[in-house]
Amino acid sequence: MLVAGGTGGLGRAVSLAFLSAGARVAVTYRREAELDTLRSAGGESADRLEGHEVDVTDETAVERLIDAVVARHGRLDALVNAVGGWAGGAKMWEAGRGSGSGSVSGSQELDRMLALNLKSGWVLSRAAARTMVRQGRGAIVNVASRAGAEPTPGAAAYAASKAAAIAMIDSLAADLKGTGVRANSILPSVIDTETNRAAMPGADFAKWPKPEEIARVILFLCGDDAAVIHGAAIVDMVINISQLKSGNHDAVHTDVREVVVATPSVEHKVILETCYLTQQEKVTACRLVVEAGAEYVKTSTGFGPAGATVAGR
Repeated sequence: MLVAGGTGGLGRAVSLAFLSAGARVAVTYRREAELDTLRSAGGESADRLEGHEVDVTDETAVERLIDAVVARHGRLDALVNAVGGWAGGAKMWEAGRGSGSGSVSGSQELDRMLALNLKSGWVLSRAAARTMVRQGRGAIVNVASRAGAEPTPGAAAYAASKAAAIAMIDSLAADLKGTGVRANSILPSVIDTETNRAAMPGADFAKWPKPEEIARVILFLCGDDAAVIHGAAIVDMVINISQLKSGNHDAVHTDVREVVVATPSVEHKVILETCYLTQQEKVTACRLVVEAGAEYVKTSTGFGPAGATVAGR
């Protein structure tokens, strides 16, 4: 399988999840040090890891990469695009009005966001889809953002690029119908990475999905158990464990419901870190998720329809 951006904050977690599952993983990277860190984290599994220094917005380079992976391994089972970037902090009409040698224009900011968040997925998905359609099977997962479905102030270029990425994968999924190849989007909120913590030190990190949690969702989407999930845009949410344990169930319900209402056109998958919950708390959490309108929930047995999880207790 191929993880584009497989050495970054989220990409590293995705790569490690697939290595742990026994997969052979090819990653693209831009910094040698990040690849070295991934190799170290992979431990004994690192012998199934290979790195490729590739600009994933370069169509010719990506086509050569896909051909090389298939030539070496015989097939390409999955593509995960974890490449992306963020720019923002100013109203749309004020963006790019900074001064100095490092400043960029508003149009340059937009071009950069489109390249990182849209063109990367376009180039990678096109090349992977050609191979997978010939194989008659495969899975494509593109990491977009909740901002693409629920824009926030001060990040118009970012939100536009992510919204376009969601629409692109929706269209690709329609094109792939009946081929045996599936395409889905993941729409995380702010991910709990070192970079984001440094950028937003006053935020409530407990509300941010962890890279490892999102990686498990992606691992699921690429597997046979997700064969019926195609053309979905999945928003990841994490239950606030402290609120649940303190009995503040209204706050838990409100957190999930706000996301469901704000993003009505996507599927909502809630992640429960069940190792921290008692059996009764698991049941309560699942009930709150169902009442808030989420479709899927992860418990200790994996992902499943939220209603069925509650019914089975």
